[in-house]
Amino acid sequence: MKPLSVTCDKNADLRRLRQLQRIGLIELHTLAIEGFENTPKIKNKELQIAVIGSKFAKIGQSAIASNHTPYKVIQLLIGKENHGDCLFLERHISSGRDVFVTNDNDILSKRDQLNEHFGIAIRTVGELEADLDVSK
Repeated sequence: MKPLSVTCDKNADLRRLRQLQRIGLIELHTLAIEGFENTPKIKNKELQIAVIGSKFAKIGQSAIASNHTPYKVIQLLIGKENHGDCLFLERHISSGRDVFVTNDNDILSKRDQLNEHFGIAIRTVGELEADLDVSK
């Protein structure tokens, strides 16, 4: 079975996700922002999109994106104040990965709308473990 490609949000249980990665069930990815910049625990880190005026986007540390990214729709759904969450979701959607894993209620409360707009699967770590039929 090919491992699921998973985007890990900053607040997901990294220890449990790394266990799933070690046994070959998932391939773990994240963004190089919000505490993940220098951690060696996740090898697959991507740059976020560049958003003018962002406290996270810095020249030399952002990927340049066209105006046609899903960022603005994500922002409308989960709120401008959740800028970091919007960056994580935008990069996940543009990557085409299988599952976005988070414990963030701002995202989880909108997962049906996000799935409807973008066709993405959003899970907690526990839900992912259940999907993979893995006992804790």
